[in-house]
Amino acid sequence: MSDDGSAGMTQFDVGAACPACGAAFKVPRIRRGSTEACPVCGYRVRVGGEGVYEENLAAAAGPAPRAPQLAAAPAPASGNCMVCAREDQPVNPLVAALLICELTGGQAVDVRQQVVRGRGVLAEGVPAARAAELAARLSGALMPAFAVAEDAVPVVERRILFNRIDGAQDGALQVLTDNRGTVKPIPWPAVLAAFCTQEHVVLGGPTELEKHTEEVAIGYRVASTHTAYRAAKRPTASPTECTLLVHGTSGSLFSMRFAERKVRYAYLGPRQQSSCAQNFGLFLGDLMRYSPPTFFPASTRAVAAGQRTKVAKLKDKRDYDRYLRWVLCCVATRAQRTQ
Repeated sequence: MSDDGSAGMTQFDVGAACPACGAAFKVPRIRRGSTEACPVCGYRVRVGGEGVYEENLAAAAGPAPRAPQLAAAPAPASGNCMVCAREDQPVNPLVAALLICELTGGQAVDVRQQVVRGRGVLAEGVPAARAAELAARLSGALMPAFAVAEDAVPVVERRILFNRIDGAQDGALQVLTDNRGTVKPIPWPAVLAAFCTQEHVVLGGPTELEKHTEEVAIGYRVASTHTAYRAAKRPTASPTECTLLVHGTSGSLFSMRFAERKVRYAYLGPRQQSSCAQNFGLFLGDLMRYSPPTFFPASTRAVAAGQRTKVAKLKDKRDYDRYLRWVLCCVATRAQRTQ
């Protein structure tokens, strides 16, 4: 009996190997090209080759048109990976979920929710070989994606609290750390990434109670006063915030999160405008000019250009954490390419 699971196979069977546990098993030839459950660990394995019916259809239709090939970042040879969409690219949840389910064996509903809520992170805990194949197939379906090893993604140690940004100059980013006027410089090479977010409540979403008083008048006197509470819509958006990811002297990664009104725009000098939104765009432009290796998502670059509607709109803290994880994945991929 051979070790590859070929014993007992006939000409009507094909062999398959599970990438998760390494088990080898046989599958009837007519089911080639399908996705089968591994008899040992249950992982969904795609059987190599095409089925009999698929072979006939392919022969009748002729060669299929080739989809545009979009480069995907290479995944490491081993370990679990995360598969993410490229910089703020639109993703079709239905098509992406079908591909992810086919290669990972996940449940369609759960996978679709992950695609929608992942803020760019499409799949997690995927074996390296499957992750590279999934990224390539998503890219071929006009949804540019990349795979990155989970242990290569940096982790934010903690969030740094400070008073405000004092200015962005050629030498370094100036940070006002306290109310006593202490200013500390952050060298531009220490800034790893910068991205903008905005908490957003859609119309028709959560509401709050508003007190409403009505007086009923008869003639020249007030007959009665009626007080009631009615639903009022909350504000649709909050000020835009910027998050900086900064390397410390010990190599640890820290985050600095501040609102657009937490910048001292006087450093702009004659460039300063009367609008806070315009000044914030100029500040982001300075960040990009002084630290070109820093990662800026496409939506953040759009905000710097004055297109504030392109800012990443988040509904709660979990959305922020997901978006931060996606940014860290992009940073890890850029680091792999430069090595």
